[in-house]
Amino acid sequence: MQLAVGKTPIQVTASYRPLMAQDTHSSYLALLDSTKVRHNTLILGDFNYPIIDWVTYSCTNALIQWFLDFIDTNTLDQFVSSPTRGDNILDLVLTNMGDRCNTPIVCSSLVRSDHQSVSSEVCILIKPPP
Repeated sequence: MQLAVGKTPIQVTASYRPLMAQDTHSSYLALLDSTKVRHNTLILGDFNYPIIDWVTYSCTNALIQWFLDFIDTNTLDQFVSSPTRGDNILDLVLTNMGDRCNTPIVCSSLVRSDHQSVSSEVCILIKPPP
């Protein structure tokens, strides 16, 4: 989805990657790779990658390493630093608007869920018309 805030377009993509078989995982990565990452991009959702170490941006699985390469290639940063389910960070905020994205807050879920909620703000400066 593309939002227009003033004259600033923001691309917002919501993602859910269920735990799945490895052959389906490749299809999901291909779909994610087809996402056209532009200047103002937010990719949010439940990615279900419990084996990624978000402190070092590393993992030992080659297929999942591709996801980290996607983040790096598209100059995205991941901002969630607290666990969102058990001890794992599964729900992510990926963006290339890091200078305008507040650190996400992980809190109790607003609905019945086995995940915590993630709340974040993006600050966009809009110039008033002359």
